[in-house]
Amino acid sequence: VKDYEAKEAIIIADGEEVTGKYLLLECMNIRYIGPNFELAPNAQTGDGEFELVAIPEDGREKLMRYIEHLLDPSKKDIPLEDFAQLRKVKELRLKWQGTDLHVDDEVELNYDNEEIEVKNNPGSFIFNVPE
Repeated sequence: VKDYEAKEAIIIADGEEVTGKYLLLECMNIRYIGPNFELAPNAQTGDGEFELVAIPEDGREKLMRYIEHLLDPSKKDIPLEDFAQLRKVKELRLKWQGTDLHVDDEVELNYDNEEIEVKNNPGSFIFNVPE
């Protein structure tokens, strides 16, 4: 995080364009990335929306402190909302100037600045639980 070069991104979230330089962009349907890295505290798998998490370049120091607290809870906690832009979205289009990305648990190498489109399809998974 300390030395990572922020990348320019164009985000269209539910029709609204947002641009900037970001250290991290995540479109999530669950609260955690990994076992203890909560990035989307408002994510709910059944609400029909994604949680867009965007950490701009100026959030670098606070992101580092956030991670330090996760690694060592005795260090001062910092709320994610203090440095991350969190937004509920149904549809998302994204282009960024980086070269790698991940989808679910798979790393996609050699991303070539193509537009990525994500849509939430509520009701795709319906579970019947016996009573």
